[in-house]
Amino acid sequence: MAFYPAFLDLSHKDCLVIGGGVLALHKTRAFVELGARVTVVAPRVKPDFARLRGVRVVRRGFRPGDLAGQPWLVVAATDDEALHARVAALCRQRRIWVNVVDRPPLCDFIVPSVTRRGPVTFAVTTGGGQPGRGEIFGCRVAAAVRPRSGAPGERIEETAAPAARRAHGGTAGGVGRVGQRPLGVAI
Repeated sequence: MAFYPAFLDLSHKDCLVIGGGVLALHKTRAFVELGARVTVVAPRVKPDFARLRGVRVVRRGFRPGDLAGQPWLVVAATDDEALHARVAALCRQRRIWVNVVDRPPLCDFIVPSVTRRGPVTFAVTTGGGQPGRGEIFGCRVAAAVRPRSGAPGERIEETAAPAARRAHGGTAGGVGRVGQRPLGVAI
């Protein structure tokens, strides 16, 4: 299965997380950091959910009506495989992007291993098959290209922008300039 790499703007977008365990908490934290409006639905949640500002927690099992507000995307992170399949099918019927953690066949998108160095974001994926290996590789790549001087990202921009211009017929091809917006590097 091949996936198109992209960086999503989740600011001010409604995201639904189904599940209250460690993986659901990890996804919820990431969404909150990106400015998303997050609702978590689960009968039980880890106590750390209470520390997340602005997260709405609904303590009960998932219901199809939870999709009525048409969230922008949904993440299912439970230990209930039948629920995962049901959530994926319902989301697809409603044209809502869905990610079922560690189940690529049920996903419309997968989430790569992400490392941030100032304005530079490195995202590495193994296509969902070996997430641990992707995380290790991503950290190694990020460490190998860490800027040694100047503002974070300047040295990467110096080498990435000319290469992108050549690849895109003289234009920057989506490589962002440090200072205007974060420079995203998908590997």
